[in-house]
Amino acid sequence: MENEDQQQQEQDQQEQQQQQDDVDLSTLSTADKIEYITGLIADSYNINIAPKLEQFVDIQIAETIYHFQANLTLLKLYQFNPSALNKDYIAKMLAKAIMNFPTNDFLFLSYMIPSSMQKEEPLLKLFVLNGLIETCKFKEVWEHVEKNEAFFSAIPNFISTLHRNIGSNKEEEEYTYVLLHTDSETIMIKIDYAYNLFPFLKYNNIVVSSVLAITYSNVTLPMLGELVNLQSPKLEEYLSAKPNWKINGNVVSLQSESHKQKKSDTFTFDPVTG
Repeated sequence: MENEDQQQQEQDQQEQQQQQDDVDLSTLSTADKIEYITGLIADSYNINIAPKLEQFVDIQIAETIYHFQANLTLLKLYQFNPSALNKDYIAKMLAKAIMNFPTNDFLFLSYMIPSSMQKEEPLLKLFVLNGLIETCKFKEVWEHVEKNEAFFSAIPNFISTLHRNIGSNKEEEEYTYVLLHTDSETIMIKIDYAYNLFPFLKYNNIVVSSVLAITYSNVTLPMLGELVNLQSPKLEEYLSAKPNWKINGNVVSLQSESHKQKKSDTFTFDPVTG
């Protein structure tokens, strides 16, 4: 009797697997795709779902769909089943995470990728790009993108999404960055990264200023063009889509009045000695 029950259970599992394999994601509506994948990842340790999750990664790349939990599940399956690992799909998942900036999706995914693999192509291109974005080195961002244009251009809407996200300043969202002033340079990074770094900083006279919004309060038109990698007339086109940004002569105010009214605190830290 016990053997019969076990055989029935195995048969049910095989039928369920066959039903999953028979589903063609490309024929489903967006809502049905999401519903199907959400149900699929409930069995998150089943390596047999990996091919469908990989197919869904391709769909995310081709369409305006993003499902972080599905991508995280696929990375976990790779982690527990190294023989199934596919670096091309990892690269696609990282690209979608960058396109979802300023969330921490890229950071969460990176925890599951061995540091040695992070230095391998094509992953290295994405890790370098994310590092430049996180530290707000926008000029270097565009230099890196242009240097690897063939790779990034092959990802639909990737570059246009970067333009939009780097210039993002949504009223309903608030992100805190800090400026680190040293003798040689000034850099802007997320405040949580700054606090993690403080014990290891060896600079003198570090002053940290809390900055609200994702970029500067005011910036000249030439500098803005450099930051978003756009020149006239595309720069003017870009600005026309930013109703909260105000142009006064050669200066652009990137914050709305409500943002300007918020107080910015300044903290001074004693020099760190080794």
